[in-house]
Amino acid sequence: KEGARLTITVGFPGIFPMAVANLMAAKEMPYAIVKHPQEKDELFKLTAQRSTPVLWWNEERPRSAWTEQLFLIDRVGPGPALLPSDRMLRAQALGLCHEIMEGENFGFLHFLRLRLAEGFEGPGGNFAKTYGWTEEGGKKAFD
Repeated sequence: KEGARLTITVGFPGIFPMAVANLMAAKEMPYAIVKHPQEKDELFKLTAQRSTPVLWWNEERPRSAWTEQLFLIDRVGPGPALLPSDRMLRAQALGLCHEIMEGENFGFLHFLRLRLAEGFEGPGGNFAKTYGWTEEGGKKAFD
């Protein structure tokens, strides 16, 4: 298949697929949405990954890490560069992205905090347990 494809989980407010979609919009990069199969084995067959979002381009291998997705979008999207060409500025930009996107940092913890405040429990009713939410961890989002 030609072009970019992005897996999403239908019916679930995914901050990371939204982030990838917004990066592609900034780069004026068209893409197709691929609905996350209910069976994780089917997703694994398609993408060699067990989580979403997964982004793949043409016949290249799928990317599930946000850094790989960012670099792919920046490389193939026709719009303006997402990352500075200067090495020091690029390192600073990636450091800031890391603080927002990686693991238990601001973006993810804030997302969990908002979902729980809304009473969202997700599929199976165990959102907090599934994603490792704790009150202590939530406080880290604003440290």
